Amino acid sequence: MSSVSRVTKEAIIEAGFEIIRKKGIDGVNAREVARILNCSVQPIFYRFKNMEELKKELLDYSLDYYRKFLLDFKGDTPKYRQIGLNYIRFAREEANVYKFIFMGDYQIKIEEFAFFDKSYTEVEKTLQIQNELSTEMAKKFHLKMWLFVHGIACLIATNTCIFTEEEISVLLAEEFQILRKSLNQFEDVECPNLDFSD
Repeated sequence: MSSVSRVTKEAIIEAGFEIIRKKGIDGVNAREVARILNCSVQPIFYRFKNMEELKKELLDYSLDYYRKFLLDFKGDTPKYRQIGLNYIRFAREEANVYKFIFMGDYQIKIEEFAFFDKSYTEVEKTLQIQNELSTEMAKKFHLKMWLFVHGIACLIATNTCIFTEEEISVLLAEEFQILRKSLNQFEDVECPNLDFSD
């Protein structure tokens, strides 16, 4: 077996992911991946047409990693709150992966961004069961809650602000209660420029 075909696609993706974790997506280049795999750059371009194709695969791999992290439920914390806590913990513990997934130059509508990941189906189901919400109301509620959680996560991922676990837990609980109390108002208020249709 030639050295080119010996290096698998999976090994290249795993090496790229480790670079993202340590240096961020800007650290991913053919030479750095080859250095980690102790090979030339030839196997990389044998498996991938170009670096853009590799980075697309790395985004898919990173999203799978994130989903497992997000939906890892432990203890007796209500599941929807646990999802928010896990999202913020991901930003703290995997800041470079978080920035790669959630802080790119995507230029998309907010509803596309908030609901783009397939893990939202599980999030929506959890929210509906715990709070007896319709699909439409769950989407509106989650968008508002997600914007709040995403803001805290970005502040943490960029080392802009420091929060303790307790502070985060209290902030999420308070915001949840505020939004929960205002649910009746959501039903009568149009959300400007937001499309929640399927």
